[in-house]
Amino acid sequence: MTSVAGITLGKDEKLILNLRPVVFAFGKYYELAGLYFLAALGWLAANAYGGALFSQPWYYELAAFWIILVIPALGAGVLWISKQPLVYTIIAGIVGSILAGYTLTTTVTVPAMFGIASNTLTPQSVLPLTLATAAVVAFIFIQAYRRGHRYLITDRRIVLAKTFWGRTARELHYDKIADLIVTTSFWGRRLHYGTIIPVSESGLGLGADMSGAAVGAAVKTIKNITLAGAVLGGRDIQMPRAATYYELYGIHNPEKVHAGISDNIHSYSQAPILLRIEGLLENQAKQKDQTPPQDSRPEKEQIA
Repeated sequence: MTSVAGITLGKDEKLILNLRPVVFAFGKYYELAGLYFLAALGWLAANAYGGALFSQPWYYELAAFWIILVIPALGAGVLWISKQPLVYTIIAGIVGSILAGYTLTTTVTVPAMFGIASNTLTPQSVLPLTLATAAVVAFIFIQAYRRGHRYLITDRRIVLAKTFWGRTARELHYDKIADLIVTTSFWGRRLHYGTIIPVSESGLGLGADMSGAAVGAAVKTIKNITLAGAVLGGRDIQMPRAATYYELYGIHNPEKVHAGISDNIHSYSQAPILLRIEGLLENQAKQKDQTPPQDSRPEKEQIA
């Protein structure tokens, strides 16, 4: 047995494709980190050249630090249906708050380097530096997270795996795939990358979008007693949606990969029929071999 990227292939199993998401597929994560980095640069420039106009109390700076961190992360979490941006920014916010509090009680002086004079750190300077550092670390983590995705397509199955801190893997045999959904964004069509979502017979690979409505009313009686009531209603729609490690996310040439997977699914769908025909032919051959030979002499000659 052979192993590819920590995934063990079965006996006589042939590897067809070894895929990984392209860099552009995680562009939205890089954009969020870039937004934080630009905000940090703007903050440092405002403190350096703005003078007294941007010299605010340290707790104002701390509030601005949390607002800059949390609001974009909340928007990204809602749009991407992910808690990771918010969790990461909360960790960065806690670290920045601790450092800001430390500079209030302890004098920390940064030595002169790269032509920049030595400077005593204050919350007004340490908070944007923390924001810039968090953005740089985020770039490194995003790249490691992207490279941790691995998609193997063999002649028997599809293996979707992600290695980052821990390891998560999903395996789909071709005879268990009910549907294949290909999605390509505006930039994906021009840069030739997209996502393939394999939907299993159990429905894994589908999410739900829910919409609802509510109607309420209140009536005030003569004795100042208020009666209230409400009517709620809603519906959900099944949509193709899965985590990046439960789908072939952001792969190169998704149409070509989709065609190859479809061919494998088609061949596996025909396999039971072919096996049944082969079994019938084998049974007929056995019955023919077990039938005793008939005497070919004429009937009169046999009687004599």
